[in-house]
Amino acid sequence: MLIAEPKNFFSGDFRIFDDNKEIAFLDSSVWKESAQLKFENETYEFNREKSFSGLFRLMLKDRTLLKAEKPSAFSNKFEIEFKGAHYTLKKGSVWKREFHILKSDRIIGSIKPLGVFTQKTKIDLPENWLPITKIFLFWLVSIIWKRENSAGGAT
Repeated sequence: MLIAEPKNFFSGDFRIFDDNKEIAFLDSSVWKESAQLKFENETYEFNREKSFSGLFRLMLKDRTLLKAEKPSAFSNKFEIEFKGAHYTLKKGSVWKREFHILKSDRIIGSIKPLGVFTQKTKIDLPENWLPITKIFLFWLVSIIWKRENSAGGAT
């Protein structure tokens, strides 16, 4: 399990911890839906393919490692093909900020804030997934949270 802790209260940047040890830093763009992840002496890019596209990518040195597609501008869910399987990342409830990752309609993990008034987040995804994959999914969730905050809490 990973913990994402904001750099400060108003920041979209996060320090990522595993067993209380900082393992990565997520530097989110203020102006567009993109970020850089510094992890194990590499810099990964997270970005939206085009301005009005629902396709998001995890990249390393111009090579796409993972894609997630948001099929509708009106839903809080992403479709992901990963390790030869299909996954869905979606909001667990209209009333909560928690997201679930599902495989064949079965919840296999979650991403949720540790409290009502905090951005500190628990990333509880399958242990055999790489941290970069988990952090990419967290970043997708953080985009939805940012959009909801900008819209005054609308979902």
